[in-house]
Amino acid sequence: VGEDDVVNQVNSEKNHSTASEREFLVYARRWWDELHSISDIFSTRNIKVFTNYASHSLKTSPLTSFVTPLTAPRALDSPLQSSRFVSLLTYDKDDTQQQHHITTNTTSQGEAWTSLLTFLCKGKGDYPEHANLLCSLLLGHGLDAYVALGVNEAGHRSTCVLTRITSDRGCSVILWDVLTGVRYHEAGP
Repeated sequence: VGEDDVVNQVNSEKNHSTASEREFLVYARRWWDELHSISDIFSTRNIKVFTNYASHSLKTSPLTSFVTPLTAPRALDSPLQSSRFVSLLTYDKDDTQQQHHITTNTTSQGEAWTSLLTFLCKGKGDYPEHANLLCSLLLGHGLDAYVALGVNEAGHRSTCVLTRITSDRGCSVILWDVLTGVRYHEAGP
């Protein structure tokens, strides 16, 4: 394989990646417009679609890129074991932010999330890193799982993992505290 072939392949992959990012941005803008057309209440909510990727470049990435189904056969046999595993990883609120000298405010353009691999290698991270790992593991167990970002009664940022269970009797929701492993069962309508 010649050097020109390698350069051409790298450029081709960069172009494909740029085109995919541009296509997702168009989709996200269309979704955002549709969401706001449904009700005026959505215009007052803080809805996060993108965050910075905690790399040297602080590249902006869609939140969905931080969660992917993970399986850990023979190590984590159940959702409860996965929750316990994630809760054992150290909570370090300021680790990423100190590294990049940025704030942790959710409305700030400077917030940065780390990849699952980086989080696992460091063995510590903030709420989003814990939530992304737990959500990925729960997806790997076949659960309908989502990272839920919001604000609690005190007005502070809150992050948990939400799982939905649908049956003939309706829908139930479980909220998973990512730092303690505690589950809160909510009955749906």
